[in-house]
Amino acid sequence: MRASAWTVGGPFELARHALGLEGQGYWTCSLSLHSAEMAKVGAELRALLDAGLATTIFNSTSVRTIANQGRRADRGRGMMPLTPESLATIGGASGLSAAVDAFAGLTCFLSTALGCLFEHRKPVVLVSSPGAKQQLPHTDDTPPFIISDPPPLLGALTAVQPGTRLRIWPGSHRAVLAGTTTGDGPGVLLDVSPLDCLIFRGDIVHCGVRNPSCLPHCRLHMYFVAAGVKETVDLDGTNLLPRWSGRRHHQRW
Repeated sequence: MRASAWTVGGPFELARHALGLEGQGYWTCSLSLHSAEMAKVGAELRALLDAGLATTIFNSTSVRTIANQGRRADRGRGMMPLTPESLATIGGASGLSAAVDAFAGLTCFLSTALGCLFEHRKPVVLVSSPGAKQQLPHTDDTPPFIISDPPPLLGALTAVQPGTRLRIWPGSHRAVLAGTTTGDGPGVLLDVSPLDCLIFRGDIVHCGVRNPSCLPHCRLHMYFVAAGVKETVDLDGTNLLPRWSGRRHHQRW
């Protein structure tokens, strides 16, 4: 169901339950983008990559590991900001601009469905280099965690090309909030179709999978932060949980 339909009387309760403390911790909807806008996105992403705007990110690597292992510890991932300034470098990028606007439009839905004022922050393109390794399990929110319902931080991942996947551990936020740092099993592999948007709690355990392609893989990402905690949430850090998968299933993902 499209997020735009939800805001005029759709199933808010289902989303509220899925993203609540007792829910699975994630929810999926579709962005309202015209096919003409979507058709431009692929070329615009290539132009951003060619412009050299990608910067190395370390979403699942500790600062100590980066210092010890150097830049190869990034597991082959980069990030490009989706700001007016960056989009202006390639002529405005009307397709990506429309995608960001649709992304930001989820703020109203989430605020209504969860009964808490949210603000959208940090729209970016996430890039996996050819042959990039899978990330280590982690949460986007970092300790000390705020135990609240709704959660203070949500992430949103939107696919703009086939092959977008995320490994996630349903319900793992309850164990994380209880102080657990180890889990068991490979979790669930979610396939995100183009224009689908996966919204997930900041305290749920997840990881990006490897990129077996010989081409870069791109997807869009944005955070939603509860207004009351926006000054305390770290959007640049993650909570690394390398033992969450138990036996090292992730070596084969």
